[in-house]
Amino acid sequence: MNAGAFLDHAIQYLEAGRRLSRTEPFVFKPTFYCAIHSVELSLKGHLLHQGTPPEALRRRGFGHNIDRLLEQALSNGALDSGVLDVFHQRAITMGSGDYSAKCFEYPESMYSTYPIGKWLRIAEALADGLKSKLT
Repeated sequence: MNAGAFLDHAIQYLEAGRRLSRTEPFVFKPTFYCAIHSVELSLKGHLLHQGTPPEALRRRGFGHNIDRLLEQALSNGALDSGVLDVFHQRAITMGSGDYSAKCFEYPESMYSTYPIGKWLRIAEALADGLKSKLT
């Protein structure tokens, strides 16, 4: 897969998260999963575009660890520093453990989530940043 394919998937999950966030009653865990999965896919797209090999993104060091993906994308210049502010970066760091533990997919507890609106804005910023690089 290439960065464009990751962007396409990220946008689809972002749109699903937006739609779910507007439902009544609010569909809690699937909505968060869609938004944060979009974050993961966009971060991986940024890294792929920068030249990170796809197999490196599958290894245990990255996997579904969005904090580690963010750290790598910022440190190697794959993610422009203006795409996410410090609060968005902190949300990714705080939510990474819950997401890596798959608490949005299974009946687990969540400890560090931010409001869904914030996650949707983060996902949108990352997707838009990647889209601007690819067009």
